[in-house]
Amino acid sequence: MIGSHNLTLSGLGINREMTNWIEVGGVKDGEGAAILRSLWQMLREWISLEHGKVPAPIMESALAISRFVTPLIPNSLPTVVQSTLLGQGAGSRSLIDQVAEHLTAPVKKIAVLGAFFDPKLLLIQELNRRWPEAEVVVGIDPETVQHPGAFDVEGARHVDVSKLWGPQVRYLHAKIFYFECDHSAGDVFVSGSANPSRPAWMGGEGVGNVEAVLLLRGDLARETAKSTWMSRLFDLPELDEEAFVQIRQRNLLKEITHQDEGLPILSGVSGPQGQICIAARGTDHNVTGAVLLDTNGEVLQRVYVIDCSDEEIAFSTTVKSTDIRSCLLEEDGCPVARAMILHPSVIEAVAHPSRREQIRSALSELGSSDPNIAKLIATVGRVIFADQTDREIEEAIREHRARKDGATADLPPDTLAIGISEMNDSKHKPQLLKSGDLAFLIDMLLRRLNEGLETQSNGVDHAGRTEEEQVGQEDELSENDDELPAEEPEVSDTDIAYIVSKKARSLCRKMIAQLELASRDESRQLVAPIQLIAVLALIRELRHLDKLKRWAATGQSLVEEDDRRELLDGSLKYLLGSETRLLEAIDEAAGDSAEETMQLRALLVWLAWDLGDEMTDHFNPIWDYYERTPKLQANALFLALMPAIAADGQASTALHDSIERTIKNTPVASLRAEKWLARHMAFGATWSAGAKECDEMKVGGYCRVKGSFDELRVVVEVSQGAVGFWDFGRTSKFTRESVVAMVANH
Repeated sequence: MIGSHNLTLSGLGINREMTNWIEVGGVKDGEGAAILRSLWQMLREWISLEHGKVPAPIMESALAISRFVTPLIPNSLPTVVQSTLLGQGAGSRSLIDQVAEHLTAPVKKIAVLGAFFDPKLLLIQELNRRWPEAEVVVGIDPETVQHPGAFDVEGARHVDVSKLWGPQVRYLHAKIFYFECDHSAGDVFVSGSANPSRPAWMGGEGVGNVEAVLLLRGDLARETAKSTWMSRLFDLPELDEEAFVQIRQRNLLKEITHQDEGLPILSGVSGPQGQICIAARGTDHNVTGAVLLDTNGEVLQRVYVIDCSDEEIAFSTTVKSTDIRSCLLEEDGCPVARAMILHPSVIEAVAHPSRREQIRSALSELGSSDPNIAKLIATVGRVIFADQTDREIEEAIREHRARKDGATADLPPDTLAIGISEMNDSKHKPQLLKSGDLAFLIDMLLRRLNEGLETQSNGVDHAGRTEEEQVGQEDELSENDDELPAEEPEVSDTDIAYIVSKKARSLCRKMIAQLELASRDESRQLVAPIQLIAVLALIRELRHLDKLKRWAATGQSLVEEDDRRELLDGSLKYLLGSETRLLEAIDEAAGDSAEETMQLRALLVWLAWDLGDEMTDHFNPIWDYYERTPKLQANALFLALMPAIAADGQASTALHDSIERTIKNTPVASLRAEKWLARHMAFGATWSAGAKECDEMKVGGYCRVKGSFDELRVVVEVSQGAVGFWDFGRTSKFTRESVVAMVANH
């Protein structure tokens, strides 16, 4: 969000504000990614200004945002965009200079809207100087504006905008500039944090405010000016002299009756020996005293020995520094600012890497030149099978059911907004697990890794620290660190791959055990399938590494084929078998086809492809049992999973991306994968259109049991009195009369 509002209740819910809500749809969203990159560059520069003044853990947490931002920014960005993020800060050029570069056509009109102006209206004068032929209209609310009350500024006229939005009293706090040209292609619309004042627009190079604005150009700028009514400012009548007299009198009264709640807020830190240091950039007061306050606002001490500079206000106190919550800074007995005091010693004592930080650090190993993959598996495994994960899933199910039950009431929607990603789907699938460590892990494995993580090495340790920040740090071992192999440079890649394969085997078997437990314990029927999503996604990433030159050279797979086969067969047994049907449990809880169900379908079919399974159209009578049975079982898998995938655009894309991520980097492998995918998608599309009864019952054909269950099954045995079909883990047999042969609708 880039806008005019402060982080207050008034700013986010009461005032008249202008806010830009920007959603970045991944690396393919070039314009959004360009804005995100500019924003993070600004934030990083602003954060760096606080080095030495803010506790290190807070600085580290702020800079750690890069781990979310970097994967969303591609190497190449579009050259032509309709929106651009601009910022002003230490070392940057002024906002007015940056905006001027985007005005390539003669400016005909300029509309300005704001609540705070500099005392000499220097910015308004600068607009006249740069664009002398343009009509400048300044929109204000005379009842609330902070303005010198001057009405004779050459080339500019002031108008009252309070009547544009109706009679209700709401404080006008929006900051907008609209530059209109003869043709809309040259228009520019600017909104954000910058007031129409000299410090906000004519600063830079260490002078002025830190600001951020979003610039729109062309047709989008003109449309936005119309929708926000900025273009109506040109039609409003000019304010008379009496209005400016009242503005001057009101502002003079404000200066005389100074109130504490209007004081600027500064930040400071406590140091050793009672030292307090407060950042003072941008303040022009000569501080002569400080009143130290506790958490209840009670006075702890008054200090009169103050060391002031352009950058910092410092003093010493005899009270316990950690008791200080804030302090009032005074100039000759009059309060001029309030400072909130942070205590680095307290923050650093309680700061520790969270489970999500461990996930980020472990997953970043997949993109490093020397990945500790065994650590990755251990970390992810602890998250997947933690007791906390069970509680998160159970809570998510309860919340979803509560929302679903409440949706039947005749209530208005929470919002009319709709995400761009949802516009292509006629119906958005519900997502059960939206928060918590497992949701975060699945999101990272299924989405973030596809957006460039493998090319963006973070270079951080388990606590999220960079190599430089690790110097001098002595961390205690966690209770689980003994599970991880020690880092021994002399261990060969083959040895590492073998260690990883054993851990992957353990992970697969533990997952099957969880599914088996869920088949007997109804309370776990939703937990285990969602855990399986994370396990399959991790196996996919390990198979991606298997194809890289380094690990392929070892000849040792990071996940053995037998373990992958065991995981696939065990998963299908409990998810699709008629006695358990765990896959259906997710959809039943969601009341619809859930997003997690489609994720599971796509990952299971990917695993079947990875193991070499494919559809068999015709079965040769001379095939023996051992040659025929695996083909029949593979057909049963594709019949159960592919129709739903083929009918769902997101699931089809997910399957395509998973296959593309794990194929060998050869033209032949790519061509085979494309043919495999096209063939199986066509099969799924055919069966998604429905099925009808037929007369021929044969091995390799399809059937349904009358009055028992509606799912289609693959016939594996046909005798004179019975028909057997594959029921995932076992062959079920029914009398010939109760089984109906089926074919797809064509």
